[in-house]
Amino acid sequence: MLKVMIVDDEYIVREDIRSLIDWQAHGYTIVAEAGNGEEGYRRFLEVKPDIVFSDIRMPVEDGFGMIGRITAGGSLCEIILLTGYDDFEYARRAMQYNLSTYILKHEMTPESLLAILAKARSSLENRREDRKIIRGNMFRELLTGQPDRRVLSYMETEGLLHVRDGYAGLILFQAEGAAVTEEDIFQLCAGVRGLRCYTVVEEAGCKTAIVKFAVRSRSENTRIADDLAERAGTLAGSGRISLLFSEQCGGLQQLHEVYGRALERRALFALCRGRVNV
Repeated sequence: MLKVMIVDDEYIVREDIRSLIDWQAHGYTIVAEAGNGEEGYRRFLEVKPDIVFSDIRMPVEDGFGMIGRITAGGSLCEIILLTGYDDFEYARRAMQYNLSTYILKHEMTPESLLAILAKARSSLENRREDRKIIRGNMFRELLTGQPDRRVLSYMETEGLLHVRDGYAGLILFQAEGAAVTEEDIFQLCAGVRGLRCYTVVEEAGCKTAIVKFAVRSRSENTRIADDLAERAGTLAGSGRISLLFSEQCGGLQQLHEVYGRALERRALFALCRGRVNV
């Protein structure tokens, strides 16, 4: 279910878009609306939509001002321009933001709206997959201790090296007789409060999740481990899965040393049928 936000200063336009299709039935949900670019950007930060419909000419802040701030933040969202008959010159300016999708809001039909949503969904999925691969390769270089200087510079710029409001760590997943995919691990971590998975790297015969813990508390970490073990246990079925939690660190630059010590500990880790060791 992709989240959609509509930004247009005409209420009737927002209402028309809202009522044109059954959004839920097609895999979308409208999570926010706004009447100008300034309000739109504020709501964007609050709800983090996947797709944004934006008018160009609006009071307070126009669509380009809002789009510029959104794209400057590196967000992976698709932006669809809502244009009028005389807005084509404005639409050309969208090329500087790598936007090529627009729709005439006064000639919109259910078919044209669904077609452009399908195009946005496909583009979003491709961009997310590309970013996932790139980030996975970068984190793999961090784990193996061979990061290129340009990689470190990029990760620094993207804010990937420093862990704010929490601590980084690793969770090693080793499966026998159970198929555990990267997507499985992302889903497992997403279901545990206080745990966020940055990426999953497959090295040294196991899948390693690079994660962020919300707090550095023994009781809270025990709760997180128990929750993850319970969820992973259902995935194991009749197979075997082991989880190994590494020590925690304040920055992702330290992951190479942490990873090495975790691999040493893994040698002491026995696999148990049908359950998860933590």
